[in-house]
Amino acid sequence: MFNFAHMDKNAYKDAIYGQVAQLARGLSNPHRLEMLDLLANGAKTVEQLARAARISTANASQHLQVLKHARLVRSLRKGHFIYYSLSSPAVYGVVKAFRELAIAQHADTRSTIEDFRKQYQSEQTLTLEAALGLEDVCLIDVRPVEEFEQGAIPGAVSVPIAELEERVWELPTDKLIVAYCRGTACTYADEAVKLLRGRGFRAARIEETYMDYLMQEQGK
Repeated sequence: MFNFAHMDKNAYKDAIYGQVAQLARGLSNPHRLEMLDLLANGAKTVEQLARAARISTANASQHLQVLKHARLVRSLRKGHFIYYSLSSPAVYGVVKAFRELAIAQHADTRSTIEDFRKQYQSEQTLTLEAALGLEDVCLIDVRPVEEFEQGAIPGAVSVPIAELEERVWELPTDKLIVAYCRGTACTYADEAVKLLRGRGFRAARIEETYMDYLMQEQGK
């Protein structure tokens, strides 16, 4: 802790950069970045985060402590469970900016996305604005229903990816089916596009998430 009453210029700089570096350390792990993406889609317990991030509960708990120390997440006890959430919507903005910087600066990141989407026939990507501006569109949210219930893009229909094959008959055959999920690093929308095209539907994905929608609305 710095004595702010007698801080010189160098101590001031060290304090500011040190606090920024502490935040950056919280972001410097792929599992923690994924966990922040997951929490951008609704509050979760450590067990839920561990399952979704494909890591042990003990490992997830350790990562959450780092994220809490960096002030990136907060916790709230509800009954017997502790739920974690982003400390601020700005955290999502930082994670998104990091991801966009990686895509812009690293050809390997771009080629990874391109190669994966070719495999899943999901190269066609619409913006949310373009998708909502079309009349013959059915927007589906392929995230787990628990995330849909915590917030979704208006007009979207909840069809979790795990249920899509069974419920594909519910979708209109005369409209473009546009899927969205948790964002660029989430594969649910890609899986949905491949399945739908295999059933003869016109299908595409959007890059934006529910959080992107909220931020766009707040910026208007």
